[in-house]
Amino acid sequence: MLSKIYEKKGLHKKALESYQQYKILNDSLFNKKNIEKLAQLEADYKYKQALDSANIRELELTNTVSETNKNLVKTQRNYLWAVIGVLLISMVLGSVIFYQKLNHAKSKTQRIITEQKLLRSQMTPHFIFNSLSVLQGMILNKEEKKSVSYLSKFSKLMRITLENSRDKLVLLSHELFAVEHYLSLQNLENETYQYNITVNDSIDSNTFLVPPMLIQPFVENAIEHAFKNQQETKSIAINLNYSNENLICTITDNGIGIDAQKGVKNGNKISLSTAITSERLKIISKDLNVKGWVTIEDRQKYEAQGTLVTLVIPYKLVEAQ
Repeated sequence: MLSKIYEKKGLHKKALESYQQYKILNDSLFNKKNIEKLAQLEADYKYKQALDSANIRELELTNTVSETNKNLVKTQRNYLWAVIGVLLISMVLGSVIFYQKLNHAKSKTQRIITEQKLLRSQMTPHFIFNSLSVLQGMILNKEEKKSVSYLSKFSKLMRITLENSRDKLVLLSHELFAVEHYLSLQNLENETYQYNITVNDSIDSNTFLVPPMLIQPFVENAIEHAFKNQQETKSIAINLNYSNENLICTITDNGIGIDAQKGVKNGNKISLSTAITSERLKIISKDLNVKGWVTIEDRQKYEAQGTLVTLVIPYKLVEAQ
């Protein structure tokens, strides 16, 4: 260094001054380096501290997001289970209510069918007894041809009645066949009644399937109750028409009228058979999805004598082969 050179030359004063300047300069540089180093260390520390703080905040934020997602998933799962639970409970309750209504409807249907069969069972023995009494009278009077004809019609009527009673629906032609045989039997002994069955040309009776034994009970009611103490000609007219997709059967008699029948003995039986038939029509109409009902009117409102039964028959068309 310069101070050592001065010292070798014997310039001690200059050597001292040079050393002192060196010392001052060296201390200055050392202090500057230390300050810079300290500043760098401080900056590094602050950066690391900020980085650590940022990492901590990021970790906290990540944990918060993760926890929020877990809670959201849990909430969604709970909501889903709640919805599934409500749906299951609704389905169970709906099924219970549906089956209760179905069982109630089945019970009601079975009750109507049973009552209809009971009503038929009450009518049939009476009809059979009367028919056999008439047949016995013909045999005793030696009316062989008439008795043979009567027995033939009676057996055919019994056969078709039994056949029709087994089926839910029968051909309209079979139903009319039974009604015609019933009327002819009632009329065979002394031609008491004038009757006619008219089917409109728009109806093919072999293509319509109808509930059995709907028309005959009203014909039986007319014969049994409509002509009490009536001496004049007794007439029954049965007409079938097809209008606006409705199969309409009208049964008209010239008897005493339904209003007068309600006041005589067995009037309740008429009401019962009508009520049962009405309920039966409602059930069959719902089953076939076709209109069906019955109305009974006294013909006095039309300035005529007797009763008018309007029967809208639920039906099903025979499927083409």
